[in-house]
Amino acid sequence: MNLRGRRSWLLLLAWIAVAVAIRTPAGLAQEPRPEAHPPDPAHVQELIRRLADPSYEIRTRATWELCALGPPAVGALRRAAQSDEFEIALRARSVLEVFEQIHFGGVEISLEASRNRLSWDETVDLTLTFKNVSAYPARVPLIVSPVTGLSADVRQVTGVLDVADYLRVVGPRSKAVQLHVDDITADLQVAEAIEARIDGGPEGTLAPGATLVYRVEALNRGWARYPLLKAGTYSLQFVYVPPWDDERMEREGIGRVQSNAIELQVTNDPPAVVRGPGLSAALTLEWQRTTAIARLINTSDLPMAVNLNIDMGQPPFGALTWQSASGQRWRDLTIAGLQRGETLVFDSALVIQIAPGDAIEVGRVSIDELRAALGGDHQNLSSLRIRAEYTNRTDRQWLRRSTPQPKRTGDVPEPPSTLPRRMFSGRVTSNVLTSPPGD
Repeated sequence: MNLRGRRSWLLLLAWIAVAVAIRTPAGLAQEPRPEAHPPDPAHVQELIRRLADPSYEIRTRATWELCALGPPAVGALRRAAQSDEFEIALRARSVLEVFEQIHFGGVEISLEASRNRLSWDETVDLTLTFKNVSAYPARVPLIVSPVTGLSADVRQVTGVLDVADYLRVVGPRSKAVQLHVDDITADLQVAEAIEARIDGGPEGTLAPGATLVYRVEALNRGWARYPLLKAGTYSLQFVYVPPWDDERMEREGIGRVQSNAIELQVTNDPPAVVRGPGLSAALTLEWQRTTAIARLINTSDLPMAVNLNIDMGQPPFGALTWQSASGQRWRDLTIAGLQRGETLVFDSALVIQIAPGDAIEVGRVSIDELRAALGGDHQNLSSLRIRAEYTNRTDRQWLRRSTPQPKRTGDVPEPPSTLPRRMFSGRVTSNVLTSPPGD
C-alpha cells in the first residue's frame, strides 16, 4: 500500500506543452548511465547547449544525459535557467524541477536485521544506514533530526511507514508480502502521524558525508507491519527508483538507489486457526458432559483483548446470547440463571488478553437451563439445535466517542478510563450444537 501519496513528480511533463515530451528516438545508441566521477564541466555545458538543438533526437539525448548526471549538473543548469535563450532556459528549469523532487541522490544504503532466524511470533527490527557519499546535499523522505516525546506506538508506526514505499518484502514462493496497518482511529497521535504521511510525509536533507541511522521497530509484529506468517525464507531490500515517466530511464536505473538484500528465515507456521493480520475472532460451542460451553478464539496474528464484562450488550458491557432454531428461524433464549443484578460495575480485570490461536470461555449453559428456556416441547432435547452469539462494542473507539462521566449508581455503568489497543469489537456467531452425547 502506498501511504505516502506520491505526487506526480516528473515535471518534465511540462515539456508536453511545448511538444518536446521525453520519449525514445529511433536508433538511439546505448543509453547513458549515472557517472561514478564528477563530469567534465565542458561536457555539461555542451549538453546544456544541445537542449536548444533543432534536432528532437539531440535535445532528448541531452536531457537524458543531464538526468543521468544528477546533482553534479545542478550548478550549470541553474545558470542555464537564467539564460537569454528561451529554449535552453525553459528546459534547464524543467530538469532542475525534476532534480528537486528526486531522493537519495549520492546516498549509499545498508540494511541489517536484529535477527535473521525467528519464529513466526518473534519480533524482528531493521536498521537502515544512509550515508551521503557525494559532494552534494541529498534529499531524503525521512526525519533526519531526532524527535523526542513520541509514544512507542507512534514511533513503531512511523518507522515502518516511512520506509514502506521502498521496502520490498518477498516471501516463500516469491510472493510479495503486503504492508498491513491496524485500525488507528482510536489513537489521535498515531492517526495524526499517518495523516501527515498521506499528505506527503517527512522531508530532510543529508549533508555531504553525513550518515543517518534509521531504525524500524517491530517490522512484523507492530501496529503497522509486514506479517511473516508462513514458514520459509523472506527476502528484504530497500529500493528507490525515481518515478520516471520514461520507461527506459527507469529500466536503465537512472537515479536508482538500493541497499543490500537480506534474508530472514521464519522457522514455523502460526496455529491453524490464525487467519492472518487484522482483528478477528471465532466463537466455538461444544458440550462438556451436560453443559454447553462457548469459547472465543483469537484468530488474528497478534494478542487480542476480550471483554468478559457480560450483560445486555450496552457498552461498556458485552453480551452473550443463546439461540435455538425451529426450522430455519432462530430465536433468542432467556436463560434465567444468567441474568445480572440492577447495579452494573465495569471491572477492568475482566478485560482479558489472549495470544494468537488461544481461546477463552465467555459463557456456559446447562441442560437444565436449556430445558427451562425451551419449554415443555423440548424436554427430551432430541431435536435440539442451539448456537451462541458474542457481541462487544466496547473498545478504544467507543471510549473516545464517550463523554467521561463521574461514577453513577443504579443501572448506568461507569465508563472505564482506559482500554487495550487491540480489543475485539463486533459480533461473532458460533457453530450449531445438537443434543448432547447420550441424551
